Amino acid sequence: LPSNNASFGRSSQSAQQLAMARLRAVEHGRSTVVATTSGISALVLPDGTVVVRSGLYESAVLTAALPRRTALTVATRYGDRVEQVLAALLLVPVFVGLRRRGRPEPADRQGPFVEDRSEPVGARPASAV
Repeated sequence: LPSNNASFGRSSQSAQQLAMARLRAVEHGRSTVVATTSGISALVLPDGTVVVRSGLYESAVLTAALPRRTALTVATRYGDRVEQVLAALLLVPVFVGLRRRGRPEPADRQGPFVEDRSEPVGARPASAV
């Protein structure tokens, strides 16, 4: 992954770029080489382990034996489609709720435990007075 972190100076941006490269290595199950002009350069294993790295503004030649993998991960095979399907599934309950929200309740639907009382609650019969 080529990167030019020169404009970030000595901020934490170069470390963040390396962290993102480590995540991509794990996501795709591939060794990753991060080559920068002035930031942190590194060699990363498929599990995200940094084998060797340079410092900021440090001229270096990094060497290591990195495994080569040919198997495809879910992320490599399907890309963004996994996230798109999951996002769509999360929206289904929202749309179902919105559809139900707009419908009026049927007039005859009172629930299973509602009694029909013609007198107000607490009223006593006339003979009891």
